[in-house]
Amino acid sequence: MQFALSGNIRKYRRQLGLTQEQLAEAMNVTVGAVSKWETELNTPDLAAIVQLAGLFGVSVDALLGYTVQNESAQHLADQLKELCRGNRFDEGLPLAERALLRYPNHFEVVYRSATLYSLHGFSTHSQSSTRRAQQLFEHSLALVDQSTDEQLNRGTIQKRLIQTHIQLGETEQALRQLRRTNAGGVNNGEIGELLASTGQYEQAMRYLTESVLDHSLLLVRDCISYANCFEKTGSPRQALERLLWLHCGLDGLKTPDTPCYPDKLQAAILAACASLYDTQGDRPMAETTLRRALLQARRFDAAPDYTIRGFRFYHGEAGTAHDDLGRTAQESVHSNFLEGSTGSAAAGREALLHHLEHQLEETEAPQ
Repeated sequence: MQFALSGNIRKYRRQLGLTQEQLAEAMNVTVGAVSKWETELNTPDLAAIVQLAGLFGVSVDALLGYTVQNESAQHLADQLKELCRGNRFDEGLPLAERALLRYPNHFEVVYRSATLYSLHGFSTHSQSSTRRAQQLFEHSLALVDQSTDEQLNRGTIQKRLIQTHIQLGETEQALRQLRRTNAGGVNNGEIGELLASTGQYEQAMRYLTESVLDHSLLLVRDCISYANCFEKTGSPRQALERLLWLHCGLDGLKTPDTPCYPDKLQAAILAACASLYDTQGDRPMAETTLRRALLQARRFDAAPDYTIRGFRFYHGEAGTAHDDLGRTAQESVHSNFLEGSTGSAAAGREALLHHLEHQLEETEAPQ
């Protein structure tokens, strides 16, 4: 710390453009005293340190050089993180204890040590390691305000704590905490898994059904956003691959031969695929895919059902799906096929859309 203090006095003096003589005058000490401060031959007393910090416009901590300690703590935390990734517990656990002894209240040191113990407990079935992880995760909750990583927050740590209860066979305690923190159904899958593990199958299926449905709809959202990123960054082929994969995935979620809400989603996805084909200059595939989109949209709009009864494996009371794709499936096809096109390209797409719609109406008209 003395080295950091002496170096910082010299650094901040120079930043202000002061000579040693000028600093000595401002501090009402001799030039020799300032020289000894900057060469580690002497250390200013507490009152002088506070006065220097005020003169330099920095905190006392910064002047003393506590940032050096924090960097050392961060280095240890980074080492613990790497040892976790490599499952190198023989090296990691002793290092964690040394780090905790030196930095018992440094958030990331405590959190990384807790994670290391938790992984060791999980992989070796060591209850003592899992108990140690519990203690450290609980302590890290008190320190979480130090976190500068948005992914390391109170919710993250609570999830880790719940996992330690599961590892220790403390199922009821884990269930209580999962239900208490189940805002928006985020813990439905874990709750269902635990209920099933204790033979409470009917309750488990209700939670698992909601979890599967939520994850399916999130997958739709994520894949569409993913495809949009590829399209906007000049990779339409990769965007198309994501959307076609998503369309096929939705087939597996539908009850066969039953018009249902996934039909509307698939119609919108096919329309976006048709748009991508057209962007790449493949008009025949654009026309074929757009026709499929319109057929699926008309199938849904003939008997629109926004409940989720049409999802396979659904167990329990049927809820209602909501989206911003358009009032009808056909509207969603229009918006997704025409979106982003301008000028002659937009006119060409509108003409193709109206041509196909007219063909379908003629085909369906009574003879």
